[in-house]
Amino acid sequence: MENSRASLIDTSFNKLEKFDGEHFQIWKRKVTLNLQLVDVDHVLIEDEPTISEGGTVDAIAAALVKQSKWKRENIICKLLILNSMEDSLAESYSKKVKAKEIWDSLGKLYEDDENRSKIFIVEKYHKWLFEDEMAMLPQVKEFLKLRQKLDDEKMPLVDKFVVGGIVSKLPAG
Repeated sequence: MENSRASLIDTSFNKLEKFDGEHFQIWKRKVTLNLQLVDVDHVLIEDEPTISEGGTVDAIAAALVKQSKWKRENIICKLLILNSMEDSLAESYSKKVKAKEIWDSLGKLYEDDENRSKIFIVEKYHKWLFEDEMAMLPQVKEFLKLRQKLDDEKMPLVDKFVVGGIVSKLPAG
């Protein structure tokens, strides 16, 4: 189980683009799917199991096993969330004990800022210009990445508008 989990983590989480404060909803969906894949997402919902006093020895032993498993999976979940973030952002959340605390804090901060992210992308799209000194193809690819970001934010552009945008941003001469 641990080897297959490690393999899933290696192949799945290492391909995630690190969260840098933009596109929170997209990042959140991808991280959620990855946490589900490695079966640690429940620590974002469930509280840490407690051990009730006065139970039978078997009940206490079972509760200890369950609590130990939850704590280990909380550490894995926390590590995966922090590793899927840019270092500067992860550092500010690394002192939190529970993965759920990190998750909830990110949600409070960035869920409300989704419109700011959209505005930022639109602004970047409109201000973007070709540079004479650079090769054309990489610049077109960069421009198309901006278009993809708009699509990701559910703000798709008509192809004719994109072509017009590219033509209008070409350097003079």
